[in-house]
Amino acid sequence: IYQNCISFRTTMNSCTKRPGNLPNILEVACLIDAGGWEDQTELLVLSGEVPKSVEYIPKLLQFLGTGGRLFAWGCESLPFGPTESNAMEVENGDSATEKKRSVLKYGSLHTNPISVMKTLWGPGKASDLPSGFPGILETTGSKGNSTASVYATVKETNEIAIINYNGGDHGGRAVLSRVCFEDSKDEESSLALLTNLLSESLGIDCTRSKAPEFTVGYLLGDDDNIKNFLADISPVIQHSNLTIEFVPAGIEGSRPRVDRFPVKSLGNPATFSAGDYFNNLTTKDLGRLMIYTDLITSTMHVFEDHSLKHGLVVVANRQTQGKGRGNNVWLSPEICACFTVQVNVALDSQLGKRLPLVQLNAAMSMVLAIPNHQEIDLRMKWPNDIYIRGQKVGGVLVKSRLQGNIAIVSIGIGVNVSNKYLAVCLNSFLGEENKLTQATLVAKCLSQMEDLLEQIEKGGLNEIINTYTENWLKAGQENTDGVVRVEVSKENYVECRVEGIDESGFLRVVDINPGKVLFLHPDGYSFDIAKRLIAIKT
Repeated sequence: IYQNCISFRTTMNSCTKRPGNLPNILEVACLIDAGGWEDQTELLVLSGEVPKSVEYIPKLLQFLGTGGRLFAWGCESLPFGPTESNAMEVENGDSATEKKRSVLKYGSLHTNPISVMKTLWGPGKASDLPSGFPGILETTGSKGNSTASVYATVKETNEIAIINYNGGDHGGRAVLSRVCFEDSKDEESSLALLTNLLSESLGIDCTRSKAPEFTVGYLLGDDDNIKNFLADISPVIQHSNLTIEFVPAGIEGSRPRVDRFPVKSLGNPATFSAGDYFNNLTTKDLGRLMIYTDLITSTMHVFEDHSLKHGLVVVANRQTQGKGRGNNVWLSPEICACFTVQVNVALDSQLGKRLPLVQLNAAMSMVLAIPNHQEIDLRMKWPNDIYIRGQKVGGVLVKSRLQGNIAIVSIGIGVNVSNKYLAVCLNSFLGEENKLTQATLVAKCLSQMEDLLEQIEKGGLNEIINTYTENWLKAGQENTDGVVRVEVSKENYVECRVEGIDESGFLRVVDINPGKVLFLHPDGYSFDIAKRLIAIKT
């Protein structure tokens, strides 16, 4: 959880044990509005301008007082720590860039050139630090054991650059830093210091892991499907981000790379149970032909620029560039079900006249694939998220392009099945006897998806909408008036009551003042349940 620090994820990936398993981005304001984040947060990182709100500070301090860990990363201001009146501007050069360059002194031997903020805390020592704050980090089992110390100073001026607070063995920990790790010209020195702070001061495991190695794909299906597909497809398909190479039996093929994806037509993957998959697949078309790989950039890249085959699905155990809506990144480390299926939709069909329904149906397919979904409170959040007991466990991304009178739709779905390092995973709620493998979950989801698509074409649209309404996470469930704020134009909001979805998948809301009905396109808006805010998607 962090604020205003775009480069934080990239920098942290360079020095933590589990690259890709990084926390979600949550604006600081959400610490006020949202609940439940404290128990899921291993490390709270703040950056930029941190508000000193009277509502915000108690929640932050409560988190620290129950053993939480905080890293204040290049903060302009903080609701604690040395006062701004002690700040001194660094004068190490004429240009703005050079003013941020300094030599940092920490430990007994370390002196490294590194970037620091233009303003630093004045020269001082641990006894000069605020005496009250360390005690906030104490729990009942660590009273009187809190400490405050200066971790690093600027060598030339002795100004304080990094402060450590420690609440004892069971208490919270905090690091307040005015070092700009992401701006440092000396990357090695910057990462070394950051690694020390994370491991020594905050107790984060920083064991370095190997860079991911991309893997070949395996084309799976019955012999006739595979034979017909290979006869109709070009052996090499060039997309903008990925080249796909279909490798004939007996040929080695290229080495997998970030931009090269060889697919073998013979063999079975070691990390995916094709038996489980096909035994649970009840479709006529969807998923009958599949490509499985252990690691790829994104399954969406396989369908990016060219149509392959209606019903073809690509499944990955891990992705390095998983996609979310807009510019969002979808974290997809191992033991997540990440897949994309191509669906060809005739524009004159019932679904073709209502294409926004595609992503709603995709999310509903995943929910209905779990037999006891209502018992575990697995729900859809309009338009494309999957939640379990109020926590996000999956999402849907849909992209489409026209080819004559056919919409070529790529439906991407990602669900955390069993990865224990992420905030929430599906199997942790299912119980030992109901746990699912990736293969079984993907098969059940595709089976539900095809059933729903057929139901729409047979005139069952009302039943589809009723099923969606029964299983969606509606804003206002905890707030009986069901009122949300809707952005009708840039930074212009009106209060509305959510009524449901229409037959095209648009969200139907009613302005509570004039009573005007508004229909919101799922591709044009994002819905923040915690804030009860529907905002124009940027």
